[in-house]
Amino acid sequence: MSVQPVGAGRALGGTESGGPAARKRLRPLLFPVVASGAAVVAAAFLAVSDDPPGAAALTGIVALLLAGLLAEAYPMPVEKLPTGSVSLADVFFVGTALLFGTPEAILAAFAVRLTVDIAQRKPRIRLFYNCAVYALSAGAAGAAAAAVGSGSVPHLVLQVLAAATAYYIVNVTLVAGALARWNDDPFVPLLAATTYWTALPFAIMASGTLMLAVLWDRSPFLTLALIGPLLAVALYQQSVTKALDATRLALTDGLTGLGNQGHFHERLEQELDDAEAHGTPLSLCLLDVDGMKRVNDTLGHPVGDRLLREVGAVLRHGGEAFRVGGDEFALLLPHVDADEAFKTAETVVARMSTIEVAGRSQARVSAGLAAFPAQVRERSELYRATDEALYASKREGLNRVHVYRPDDQRPLDVVA
Repeated sequence: MSVQPVGAGRALGGTESGGPAARKRLRPLLFPVVASGAAVVAAAFLAVSDDPPGAAALTGIVALLLAGLLAEAYPMPVEKLPTGSVSLADVFFVGTALLFGTPEAILAAFAVRLTVDIAQRKPRIRLFYNCAVYALSAGAAGAAAAAVGSGSVPHLVLQVLAAATAYYIVNVTLVAGALARWNDDPFVPLLAATTYWTALPFAIMASGTLMLAVLWDRSPFLTLALIGPLLAVALYQQSVTKALDATRLALTDGLTGLGNQGHFHERLEQELDDAEAHGTPLSLCLLDVDGMKRVNDTLGHPVGDRLLREVGAVLRHGGEAFRVGGDEFALLLPHVDADEAFKTAETVVARMSTIEVAGRSQARVSAGLAAFPAQVRERSELYRATDEALYASKREGLNRVHVYRPDDQRPLDVVA
């Protein structure tokens, strides 16, 4: 299981984040890793040159290299992994170390990563680092396998586990380190997240390597049967990820990344069902960006869109958030009564005031709040009551939170 250092959205050397400052942060790690990787590859090349493999061994190494290349071209997406995907190609790299030796494994891993990065036109900084990581990981696997030595079947299991673990530790640590430096994120939490989300692929890799060693001992041709299952796992995971992405797209507002109006009403009904069934409170908060039309008219829609995105980012920390209209948002607060919801809404409104609009002024947001069943007895009335409270908030002076009162009969004079 190789954690790919070129994962989507967090790409090392990509355009999504970083820049000169990120490159400067990366240098203390980049230079020693690339230098170590180059030294390991050079030593492996000299070792193989001094003692070249025979025709049969060379055929086997090339076959494993090609299998690794095929597996590397079809990585397995892991949605919550910081790098985005993992590769099962290291089954064949670790297998090469077990069957033919450490230098051969280093050259195979280096050649596969180099070929893929060149084919995908990766930036040089990524190409150098990625190739070094793969070479060092394969070298660690070979060293661990050599330290354990060969022997009986239990000994083989221990050898495979040691080699796979060594490869995994070096790979995960170096990838997490590079991403932490590049994105200026804390290393330990990133390493922990990467380790957590790659535990299952690591198990697949270790078991696949053991199967490779056993099958190769019976007949090298039987190892070709491993390629199909490994590719099937990767392709199945890719199809599942695409289906999840499509579902998420249908439920998400494209501008803010929050849930859209359809998703909001679906979730509202689900939480109302739960509140009725268990007798728990459900609070709803509707928020409206004050003066949004004026922002669009005077500063332009790009500034307005940026403001909406920043509002959405603040709302993510307040509860389950949705964009239900042009400049209207909703916070769904299950199991939260009116008093606690009021404190949450006030905190959100206060945070909004820290958002600057084109460097000229702070954002202002009005909010309305209602709770079921304490303030609203009928579930069908919760949204209407919250909407009334929102407009009462605007009427009373903007940039504030108004809690719905059933006995408030004042006319709703809407303030734009």
